[in-house]
Amino acid sequence: MADCTLYERGNKARIEQAGGICFGHIDAVYPEQRLCRVRTFGGSGGLTDQDILKCQWINMDSNPQGDEATSIPRKGSTGLVFFIDGEPFIFGFFRGMSSEQGAGAVGGNEYKGVEGDKVFSTIGGNRIVIKRSGLIEVKSKETLKRIYMPTDSQLIDICRNYKLMADGGFQKWTTTSPLNTTKYAAEYRMNMARFFVLYDEIGNVDATTVFRRTAGAAFPAVEGVSASVFKHEIKITGENTLQITPPGGIGGVNVSIKPTGAISIGTGLAPINQFALDVSPDGSTTVSVNKQGTVTIDKLGAIKAENKLGSIALSEVGDIDIKNKLSSISMSAAGKFKVQGAIAELLDLFDKTLEQQINTLIALQMLTVGTGTGPSSVPINLPDFTKAQAQLMQVKMLLASMKG
Repeated sequence: MADCTLYERGNKARIEQAGGICFGHIDAVYPEQRLCRVRTFGGSGGLTDQDILKCQWINMDSNPQGDEATSIPRKGSTGLVFFIDGEPFIFGFFRGMSSEQGAGAVGGNEYKGVEGDKVFSTIGGNRIVIKRSGLIEVKSKETLKRIYMPTDSQLIDICRNYKLMADGGFQKWTTTSPLNTTKYAAEYRMNMARFFVLYDEIGNVDATTVFRRTAGAAFPAVEGVSASVFKHEIKITGENTLQITPPGGIGGVNVSIKPTGAISIGTGLAPINQFALDVSPDGSTTVSVNKQGTVTIDKLGAIKAENKLGSIALSEVGDIDIKNKLSSISMSAAGKFKVQGAIAELLDLFDKTLEQQINTLIALQMLTVGTGTGPSSVPINLPDFTKAQAQLMQVKMLLASMKG
């Protein structure tokens, strides 16, 4: 019989191999063809020391259409070679064993499980573990894995950086070396065109800010809000700021709340706010409108209202001061007052007039006239003059007592 190749039926070795089983050492792998080069060992006769150039590996779940569940072998692996009618196939790939430790003696990346667990792993250290308890672990490395916990139907994700992308927005956590600062960012969209988005940043937003929420229009392919109409920030000191700006950037509201208790509210275009309210930590409050008029209340309850033309002040004990550009009036809690300006001149004139009227009444009380028989007596209505004098004196004394 002429010499025949291994793959010809006339080859004696092929006849010996029909139905045979041995081990095979993989010398090369051709993943696209699902073939490998194998050198057999551990058999007898024609089964041993065969250099099989193209040996198909067998998948338990594989179809002609391309769907399959397979594990691509690595060069240097060992498999079980069997022959069907002389055609070689390799099935299963395993590592060497020791009599004391079994297959776990080699590698160092073994999963220590219990009977009934299923494990899928690679040399890179990543693996999928399906435990008989119902727990599932999908692991790339210890700091990057997902765990499905049957207890309480809990899902646990462990990672250093995370990103979720969706048509409606995204979520992401990032860690920056070498300071290991962390930041969470999320975007929520009204539509795919991002005409209006809500953008959150939490963590190391900047050197002084731990939270920022902005809302407004966004540019395509640019993360975050490009034209903000709303911004809320929390500083590392605890300070809160809120800014609402209408489209176009004119007007709006600005609010600041400090950890000391101070509060500031402004409306309109800063820094010239149409309305401003400032509350200090001690409760003192100032209200300003268009920087034209201001009302101030201090911590003791004293109140002052003023504009460019005048002011009114009420102290905590009841003293009142009224001023304008021409005059002023001061009234004490004891009832005394002090005036300046035109009204002071008027009161001074009134006081002098009272003095003149009193002197006139005194002269009238002593009035006599000449008659044919000599001087007359004092006026017969002297009591009326005396009474009028007393009334004017009372007014004069009351006016004097009220002056500060």
